[in-house]
Amino acid sequence: MPGKRGGWGVRRPLRGPKYPAPRDAHEALERLQAGNRRFRESRPLRPHGSVRRREGVAAQGQHPFAVVVACADSREAPELLFDCGLGDLFVVRTAGHVVGDTALGSVEFAALNLGVDLVVVLGHSHCGAVGATLEAEASGQAAPGHLGALIRAISPAVTLARGRGGDLPEATLRAHVELSAAAIRASEVLRPRLEVGTLRVVGGRYDLETGEVVFFGDEAAPLASPLPPQPTVLGTPGPLETCLYAHDLDAAEAFYSGVLGLSLYGKAPGRHLFYRLSGGMLLVFNPGASAQPGQVPAHAGAEGGHACLRIAREATEAWHAHLTACGLEVTRYAWGTRGESLYFRDPAGNVLELAPASIWGLGDGGEP
Repeated sequence: MPGKRGGWGVRRPLRGPKYPAPRDAHEALERLQAGNRRFRESRPLRPHGSVRRREGVAAQGQHPFAVVVACADSREAPELLFDCGLGDLFVVRTAGHVVGDTALGSVEFAALNLGVDLVVVLGHSHCGAVGATLEAEASGQAAPGHLGALIRAISPAVTLARGRGGDLPEATLRAHVELSAAAIRASEVLRPRLEVGTLRVVGGRYDLETGEVVFFGDEAAPLASPLPPQPTVLGTPGPLETCLYAHDLDAAEAFYSGVLGLSLYGKAPGRHLFYRLSGGMLLVFNPGASAQPGQVPAHAGAEGGHACLRIAREATEAWHAHLTACGLEVTRYAWGTRGESLYFRDPAGNVLELAPASIWGLGDGGEP
C-alpha cells in the first residue's frame, strides 16, 4: 500500500543497493507481479533506464533476474508490462512463443551462464498464431512457407484443448503455454537445476485489454508434453515406407499431425496421407479408394495394422504423459533393461508403438 515502508506501492528509486537483485525464483516472480501491477495501474517507475545504468551493464555485463519467453506480437512487450529496465529481463520472442531449438538454447544460456532462477512462458489473449493454427485446421489448407512450421508447433495444443472443452482459442492458448513450459522443463541441460529447485519454470497469460498477467504456476507441468513439435521418428531399421489404413482420413490427419506432430508431406482427399519420417515415409491410405487401380498399382489393405515409431529412450516418460493428456489409453511394456514400448491406437484402430532403438540392441541412428 502507498506509504507503507517497503511496500511495492512505494515510488522509490529502483537502482543500485535500493533495488537489490531477487535472491531466488520466488522473489523474481514477486517482482514481476509487482511491476505488472504498476503497469496496469498506469503508475510505472520505469527503473534502470538511466545513463548510469546503461553504462553499468555495458561495462559489467548483464545479470537479468528472469527469462521471459514471449510472443513476438507487438502488443506484448515484457519490459513494459513488467515495468523493468535495462539488464532486468532476458527476453526470447518468437511468433506464438514457440520453443524450438534456438529458443530453448537461449533459455539454457540464460540459466547456465547468467544464473537466472526464473523462466516465464508468456502467452497472450487474441494470439494471432493460435488463431492461424485454428483456421488452418478448420480449412485443411497448408500454410505457405515457414508458417507451416509454426502451425505444426501449435497444433498439439489444439488437440489437447479440444479434450478439455470450453472456449477453444483460450483453451488452446493455455495448452500451448503449458506445452512450451514443459518443453523447457524437459531440457537435459536444465534438469540438474530443476531437480534441486534452483530453477523454476512457470506459464502466464497477458490480457491485452486489461494489461494483467496471470501466472499458471508449476502445476501446469504434468498436463503438457515436454517434446519439440516435430519429434524424430523412424520405423523398424531400414524401411522406406510403412503403410496403415483408415477410412476416416480427416480423423487420421488430426491424429498424426496434431497428437504425434508429424510433418504432412502430401495428401489426396479421400485417398491418402503421406508423412515424412526420419529415414522413411508413413503412408495412411483409405483402403477402399487405394484398392482401385490407377497410375500406380492398387494399395489394398485393411484397418488394424501396426507401426513402430522410434523415439529417444529418455523421452519415453514425456511421450507417455503427452499421450495420456490427449486422452489415449497407453499400455507400457518393458523389454528388460533395453527400454520400454508404448502401445496405443489411432482413431482407425491401428496399433501404434513408440520405442527406442535399444529394444532391438540398436543405437539411436539404427546401427548395431
